[in-house]
Amino acid sequence: MKTQGRIPRVISAFVAYLNNTADYLFEESPKNWERLNLLEADAKKWSEYRGQANTLYTKYTNKKETRTTAIKDKLRDVQKKFNTFGQPILDHIATWRGSTIDDFEVFRIKAGALRDTEPSPAPAITDPMIGLINLGGGDLDVKCRLNKDQTRPSVPHKGVMVQVQYALTAANDPAPPFIQCVTQFLSTHAHFILHLGVAEVGKRFYGYFRWYDSAHPANSGPWTPVQTIIVA
Repeated sequence: MKTQGRIPRVISAFVAYLNNTADYLFEESPKNWERLNLLEADAKKWSEYRGQANTLYTKYTNKKETRTTAIKDKLRDVQKKFNTFGQPILDHIATWRGSTIDDFEVFRIKAGALRDTEPSPAPAITDPMIGLINLGGGDLDVKCRLNKDQTRPSVPHKGVMVQVQYALTAANDPAPPFIQCVTQFLSTHAHFILHLGVAEVGKRFYGYFRWYDSAHPANSGPWTPVQTIIVA
């Protein structure tokens, strides 16, 4: 996924971006950070970066008295750290099934304009139906299918893969939000085995699945609701 251009490089534009996005995260009811399935701690940290940048930017804009190389270096350091912190969150917003065009505009996320010269396949507009079966030893048998295919694994069209983002927790832990399911797996087949390992037996698997079009990522389907099973 290309992420260039989301977070501005020019300092003045970067500070404006932080102010705009930090305000946006805490607007509406429920708050936009909640609707986007983000952690409150991450939304607050986003705002903390805004505060750090604004404090330094006040000094940076006073060219005669307080703009120094040290101040500029500190601003660049905040920018660098924010990039590391913010890009995974922007990746989540870019793929979250509840994201809107307004979200993409505020966070400067491209809506996936295709540059291919040949027509692309039809979008995988539905989420897959998922079947999970324990095979023992920490292995999960995974079958994905279209709604119309009741008995056999299937994909929307040639070239589409299955993308999984998952987390393993204690057996009684609640489902983590999507952004905390950081382990990713891609399969070129609708029927595959997830080798989680013997050490994970007894833990709970929480996973989100979608059809992923590697050639035309904008045509990838929405994520499923969370799927869960105790690993045996």
